Amino acid sequence: MTSPDCFTCDTAAPRFVPRPHQQEARDAILAARASGRPGFLLGDLTGLGKTLSAWLAIAGMPEAEVLVICPKGAIPQWRRT
Repeated sequence: MTSPDCFTCDTAAPRFVPRPHQQEARDAILAARASGRPGFLLGDLTGLGKTLSAWLAIAGMPEAEVLVICPKGAIPQWRRT
């Protein structure tokens, strides 16, 4: 899977501007992976941007194979995002 352009933070005009807590979540996910932990549970409350945090982390692993497990009902929301 390649990272969608709308989730990268280094473009001139990104579609989404991550909030500080989303960047912190991304950093925590990447740090966990770098320290050898293969999984990460992001338990933020509803509406805080877990999807964006996850995609930011995935975009930070361009050479890695990533498996996303989610409820089937989340897929339409992700497509709209």
